Amino acid sequence: MNEILQRLHDLQAVDSHIASLRAEMAELPKKLEAMAARRDEAKARAAEAEQRLASTEHERREQEGDLLVENERASKYKKQLYQVKTNKEYEAMLHEIAAGEKRIGEIEERVLLAMVGVDEAKKTVAESMHFLQEIAKACGEEEGVLRARKADVEREAASAGEERRRLAAGLEAATLARYEQIRSRRGGVAVVEARQGTCRGCRVQLPPQIYNELFREAELLTCQSCQRFLFVVHPAVEAKAP
Repeated sequence: MNEILQRLHDLQAVDSHIASLRAEMAELPKKLEAMAARRDEAKARAAEAEQRLASTEHERREQEGDLLVENERASKYKKQLYQVKTNKEYEAMLHEIAAGEKRIGEIEERVLLAMVGVDEAKKTVAESMHFLQEIAKACGEEEGVLRARKADVEREAASAGEERRRLAAGLEAATLARYEQIRSRRGGVAVVEARQGTCRGCRVQLPPQIYNELFREAELLTCQSCQRFLFVVHPAVEAKAP
């Protein structure tokens, strides 16, 4: 491979690496945002569980308060039962006591249900808090890895940028401009291999004369279809490749 083509080939490799690094850099904030969203979701889940627990405990306290009132009323009626003077009053008092006992039974049932609800809510709070702790720990670890990778990528990109400037400086302005033009039009790839008579960039069959001329490496040749610079790997070099 002649010197200019080799430099273009190396420049293409560096540019592809830079593009890969930029793509990775673009994804890192998204990954960090996704982890923050997972943590926020776990926090919301824990907060919802705590709110449900508070509501259930409030309901239980209300039912217990109602039960206390009914028990006090029943106790009052029972004391008054022996103070009535007529059968009619006695029967009326018995009716009130029976009605009160029915209400007490209903309230006691609601209290038991509320107590069960509180126990279940406490269990849910414990589970959601444990989940939040696990998520926070995992996210913290992943964020550390991602931030370290971000620093590595930035260093790699800076180093690759320096290498690119060095390679570009060794090319004539017209050649570099042509390379940049092709790369901008062809998805970031301006230098491709030709193999078995075919351009590996656009998969178009090359004229035999052009393909054979590539092995001489006398001048820069491009694909007539996609205009990319072409190179070939000589059989001897290809055989040495791992």
